[in-house]
Amino acid sequence: MKIILPFKGEYPLTQKFGVKFLYQGETATHKGVDYALPNITKVIAPFDGKVRRTTPGRSYGYGKAVYLEAKDKSKGRVEALMAHLDTITVEEGWNIKQGQQVGFSGRSGFWRGVNGYHIHFGISINNIYVDPFELLNIKDPSQSNLFNQDDSKLKSFLGSYTVQPGDNLWKISEKYYKNGGHFIEIYNVNQDILKNPNLIHPGDVLRIPALKNLGI
Repeated sequence: MKIILPFKGEYPLTQKFGVKFLYQGETATHKGVDYALPNITKVIAPFDGKVRRTTPGRSYGYGKAVYLEAKDKSKGRVEALMAHLDTITVEEGWNIKQGQQVGFSGRSGFWRGVNGYHIHFGISINNIYVDPFELLNIKDPSQSNLFNQDDSKLKSFLGSYTVQPGDNLWKISEKYYKNGGHFIEIYNVNQDILKNPNLIHPGDVLRIPALKNLGI
């Protein structure tokens, strides 16, 4: 079964399959891969198939999304999810060829990052999500961080913050970035202090990273 990424060109991978993150106050597992696509980038079908479902009016979770069921049944019932779209250009029941446009990228639903523009690409086999890279034969792909820690031309950190009673990383992220979804960037640069993103203590002094504007 031949599968391609749902876009053409080179864009940064910003989140791998299986990563833990906080959504609506609870820990969730990432069931796909994210790429920082610029706004209104063409999104294409990863294989031949039929549009099983679209969600043009959804404003939460995956936002506007296309669910495409593969014509090839050699691996079972394979379905692709292309999510957080700005515009959907297909309708339920349409037969789609690999490489055919299904929509344009955006940031609908729940998003992270400085501007949020990206695509979530998920693959399920018999209703169980799997790592898309296994079917794409992509080995150990590099992942771009959403903050700039190494570029000497830009400020890497906004400063430090002392945790107060009642704080959590979501609240601290909202304080600095106006978006609680960036909590994972704070956790990533403070793993010498924090062993669990859901467990912080008053008096902890955390470094606050300056976020990198990907996807423009």
